[in-house]
Amino acid sequence: MEYFDKYFLFVIVIIIIFKNFKIEKFCVQCSRNNVKKTKIKLSFVLFVGILVFTLTQITKSYKVDDPCSLGVHDIAELSGCNNEILSNLSKLEEILIEAAKKAGACRIGHMTRQTAKDINSCIVLVEESHLSIHAFPLLGYAAVDMFTCGGCDNEKAIAYIERELQVQSSIHKKIIRGISKQRVSGAQTMLCKDEQKGGQLIVDICGCKEDIINNEKKIEVILREAIEKAGVQVINSVPYKFHPQGVSCIVLAQNGSQITIHTWPELDENYCAIDILTCGDTGPDETLKFLKKKLEASNLYVMKVTRGFASFDILNQIT
Repeated sequence: MEYFDKYFLFVIVIIIIFKNFKIEKFCVQCSRNNVKKTKIKLSFVLFVGILVFTLTQITKSYKVDDPCSLGVHDIAELSGCNNEILSNLSKLEEILIEAAKKAGACRIGHMTRQTAKDINSCIVLVEESHLSIHAFPLLGYAAVDMFTCGGCDNEKAIAYIERELQVQSSIHKKIIRGISKQRVSGAQTMLCKDEQKGGQLIVDICGCKEDIINNEKKIEVILREAIEKAGVQVINSVPYKFHPQGVSCIVLAQNGSQITIHTWPELDENYCAIDILTCGDTGPDETLKFLKKKLEASNLYVMKVTRGFASFDILNQIT
């Protein structure tokens, strides 16, 4: 069904009202009973018009330009943050949980840890996917990620985080997640060529084995092993099984590293959205190779992101 334009609906409602007013004037000349019936009819028409208009606006708010998109991934590099707040784990936890609420997301679980001497990390798993922050108090810097589907307001959540952290400057990037038919049919498997140490891989992957990506226990084991391939020790993990199908899992590791996955086994492509973030001397490439093998995936779309406020650089790689 095509989406109606709000102005078109508004004009239709006005025309109906105008016609009913004419009918009412005619009925005044006939009888008072007819006037009463016409008023009831007019009220009903107005009610239906307002209801249709409201439902249309709600529908439009969930519309995504790309019909094959499954969600939006927002990346934010926050600089000049309040160092005391970045050093306070409980405060970061409070801010991130409240940000999820402001986005309209439903929280499933979360974890907050000091993943290194000078790095504080917090990840919140929501029904709509996840949001995370890795804070570097000595640098006054924070790396924020928010991936959601289902009409959440990511911008509102990130704006709240920026206010609470008293950010002086920020850089944002919005990425549409999902795999189109054209991308799947023309894909050739190729991992990142650059052996860059540290960084983030935003991965859309399809052709995975359905009984694997619909099993939260298998997914958790695979993710924990995958992050260890980057040379970092796992701190904690939170898996979640949706019913009747679909899995989300987040794994937090040392040095502010993380890996998340959200699966859609109900799709013909057996699609998964994966986010691999590593810091320091570790690289995400080996992790991705391991995941592709374990998930028995056929095609990948990889976006490599160099994190850090001074070197925000994104390389698109259609693979």
